[in-house]
Amino acid sequence: MINRTTCTKKWSAGITTTRQLRSLAPDNVIWWQQLANLYLYINDNKSALITLQQADRAGLKLSLQQRQLLANLYADAQVPFSATTLYDQLDAENESEQLLQQQAIYWQATKEWDKAISSWQKVAKLNNQHYWSLARLHLQLHHYQDALQALELLKEKSKQMLLLQVQILDELGNTDLALTTAQKAHEKHPSESTLNWIKYLSNKQTTL
Repeated sequence: MINRTTCTKKWSAGITTTRQLRSLAPDNVIWWQQLANLYLYINDNKSALITLQQADRAGLKLSLQQRQLLANLYADAQVPFSATTLYDQLDAENESEQLLQQQAIYWQATKEWDKAISSWQKVAKLNNQHYWSLARLHLQLHHYQDALQALELLKEKSKQMLLLQVQILDELGNTDLALTTAQKAHEKHPSESTLNWIKYLSNKQTTL
């Protein structure tokens, strides 16, 4: 408790000093950036957003990282139009894995399905494991064939991924391939759940 109070006083003093320095050199973006970071240290996201927003509107050149932070703060503050505008600008300038993943999560949270799918597709090309997130989104939207295609693109599949593939194949009526996939899942990750799928699909196959 004492350490926390001491840190809060330290950051508060830093905020006061930095605001004074900013008033002396308002064209120096460093003081705006430092002030926003200090607000983040004390969990004052609203003040951090206002600081970067003011710097941006004053015509100061924010770095890519600062604009990404501003977009995230807009999203956290539930200002979708401003967040969307910035994310679109950032998307055109930079395609890092971290940025694309943040964008995909944001688009998905705001139910911008086409943009979310596009972002997951882009980030999956940078990191293969993101095809898992793409597959789950397609499944949420009942795009079973697209979900299956995303799962097939995964290079390393966990038991959960393989069983989801089995589930989708069964949903699409492809019992033979579903059974084969379930058997592969059981070979790699033997468990009661994989065995139950094999039994279920074997019984289903005999009745077809």
